[in-house]
Amino acid sequence: MLTDLETTFFNFYNELDEDSNEREDVKTYGHYFLGSIVVTEKDGIKYIVDGQQRLTTLILLFMFLKNLQEEQKRTDQVSVNNLIYSEKYDKKSYNLEDPNDIWREKCFDALYNNNDFDINDKTETIRNIILRYKDIEDLFPETLQQKALPFFIEWLMFNVQLIEIIAATNDDAYTIFETMNDRGLSLKPVEMLKGYILSNIKNNSLRNKANNFWRERMLELNTINKE
Repeated sequence: MLTDLETTFFNFYNELDEDSNEREDVKTYGHYFLGSIVVTEKDGIKYIVDGQQRLTTLILLFMFLKNLQEEQKRTDQVSVNNLIYSEKYDKKSYNLEDPNDIWREKCFDALYNNNDFDINDKTETIRNIILRYKDIEDLFPETLQQKALPFFIEWLMFNVQLIEIIAATNDDAYTIFETMNDRGLSLKPVEMLKGYILSNIKNNSLRNKANNFWRERMLELNTINKE
C-alpha cells in the first residue's frame, strides 16, 4: 500500500521543482481510491463488517506520520489527530475501538506517544498491530520524508478516498460483504477499456453516441468470431 500511495502521489507532486510547490496545490492533485468498507450502525455506533484491516492500517499510518513530524521538529506540521481519535467531554477515544480487547487502547496509546509496548502474552491482533506499525517505520519511503511530507499528508487526508456502505442490519451487511467478495465473471480487458474510455467523455450525448458506436462494432466483430 505504501508503495502504491508513493507512486500515485508522485504522479502529481513536482519533485524536481520542489520550490515551486505550494500546499494549496494539493487540492488540484488527482485522487486515489482505496476501496469500500461495509458497516452496520446501532445506537449511533458503527460496527465494521468489512474493511477493518484497511482502517487499522490507515490509523497506524497517521500515527506514524504524526510521530515522524514531531521527531523531525518540523515547522510545517500537518495535524492528523482528528483521523486518529475523537475528543468529547475531555475524554479521548480512538476512531477504531474494540471494547472486547482490553489491550487495544493501551496499545494505541503507546504507539500514539511513540513509546515501546511489550507484545508478550498479548493477543494475536495486538501483536499484529505493533508489528505492522514497525513495518510502516521500516518501509515508509525516504522520498516522502523530506519537503514532500506535508504535501503527502494533506493528499492522503483529502484525496485518498474510501466508500462507506452502511447496511440497515447485520444480515444485510454480511450479504453485501459476501456479494462483494464472491462476484460473477470478472470484467474482460476489452470491457475495462470501454469503461475507461467512456468515463473520460464528459458530455452525456457524446458518451451515449460513443457507447452505441462501441456496441455496434462489438456486434459486428462477434458475427465474425465469437472470441
